[in-house]
Amino acid sequence: MARTRKPPRLERRGKNGIYQIYYLDERHSTGTNITHEAELRLQEFIAGLESPDLSPDIVMNHLFDFFRDVQKKRRADRLAQQARDKALTMGTSVDGSATICQQVFDTEMEKLCSSEYELRAMARHIGHLAPSALNSTAIKRYITARRADPHRHPGKKIQDTTIKKELNILQAVLKVAADDDMDRWFGALGVPTFKVPTIRDKTRRNYLTQAQTKKLLEHCHLLHIRLFILIAVSTGARKEAIECLKWSDVDFEHGTIDFGEGAWNKKRPVSSMTAELKSLLLDAYKVRSSDFVIEYAGRRAGDVKKSLKTVAKRAGLSWVSAHVFKHTFISWLVQNGVAYSQISDLTNTSENTIRKHYAHLFPDNQLAVEKATAGIFEGVRSISDEHVSDAAVSDNDNRGDESVEEKTG
Repeated sequence: MARTRKPPRLERRGKNGIYQIYYLDERHSTGTNITHEAELRLQEFIAGLESPDLSPDIVMNHLFDFFRDVQKKRRADRLAQQARDKALTMGTSVDGSATICQQVFDTEMEKLCSSEYELRAMARHIGHLAPSALNSTAIKRYITARRADPHRHPGKKIQDTTIKKELNILQAVLKVAADDDMDRWFGALGVPTFKVPTIRDKTRRNYLTQAQTKKLLEHCHLLHIRLFILIAVSTGARKEAIECLKWSDVDFEHGTIDFGEGAWNKKRPVSSMTAELKSLLLDAYKVRSSDFVIEYAGRRAGDVKKSLKTVAKRAGLSWVSAHVFKHTFISWLVQNGVAYSQISDLTNTSENTIRKHYAHLFPDNQLAVEKATAGIFEGVRSISDEHVSDAAVSDNDNRGDESVEEKTG
């Protein structure tokens, strides 16, 4: 009689060691010594057995590594080509420019990819899963486990917006793998489908008023940060697009700024300059000392995130980050009644996205709400008057109770 197979089970190696999953003659590390996390890994492992993949050797960590390589290679190709073009412009020979191009490419390939933090977080929790095990239940478990992770800064918690970004990158990983080779990565089962629970992104609700923007500019301690903010709130371009902007992309004759090709789904616009912004950029162009618009000490300024945070704290607007400026620009346009289609053209953002996140600011929508609810406010006393009236009634009631007590006594 055949021996009954034992179900997968957890065992700890050593007193405080890593939990292992034992199944048949195999042993799989959970990568954690925390009991509840190990139990989650066990449940995910069992879910993977219930949905077997036709490519059992492929796990999500393989997809993450492939995504890293693709992302780094795209960045390296772009920067290497820019270095080659610059070298040729400066009179370098073709062979010399090719050498520079290769050196830049090799250097960029050695760096971490831009999504390294998110990929490592996902690798800890779902890296051991087969792609077919990525179902709605696994995603819910991931969110729960991720919220319980310790933050790299003591006293802080992992924010839901961080988890939302990680799940967006997970979708990108699956898409890149599917575009590369569907059979290799997913077999006959195809790309896994799952429902992501709604995670509210409060940052989309935050935007600057013009008074707050002026206050922010007043507290700028660096000229290039002031220029960055003015470009951001005047064009709605993203942080990375402005940081990479070159003077060759600024067309003073036609009054436009070409922010170039975006990466992934982050499209970049060709923006028109206002007269004020054009004048400001002309002044900066006259005293330039590098090819980049946002420069510091004679070179490209690089990541402005920390400097922006410093400015925001000085201005008493600590919630402000680099991502708030696009929300601000779109919010101002919507508040001024600009059509969604026109805003879509100006910012290279889909009309559906604008309608979904900014429709509540549109003047016609606010007017419609006011007309629909105006009747219920007719004859209603103000809250302050009601408060005074209630206080007087309460005082009279108390006096009445006291008089009754006196008579009773």
